[in-house]
This record gives sequence, structure tokens and C-alpha cells, in this order.
Amino acid sequence: MKPTSNQNARVGKVMKPSHFKMFNLNSMINRIDHSNHSIISGLKTK
Repeated sequence: MKPTSNQNARVGKVMKPSHFKMFNLNSMINRIDHSNHSIISGLKTK
């Protein structure tokens, strides 16, 4: 079971690595934006 799942993961990474990287980048930026917004709102409320 484990070897096949690893193979599938490898194939997925090989098929569209750039798309995966872009998705990770976007999610990171979104997270940073959310944290910044929460920090700013916290400062404003205080």
C-alpha cells in the first residue's frame, strides 16, 4: 500500500510542480495578509 501511494505522490509532483508552487505561494501570502489584518485590527481596538 505505502509504495503505491508514494509513487502517486511523486507522479503528482512531477506532473504540475509549478502550479503546486504557485498555490503554496498564494496560500502563504493569504496567511500573511490574514495575520497582518488581525494584528492591525487588534492594535486599532486597543
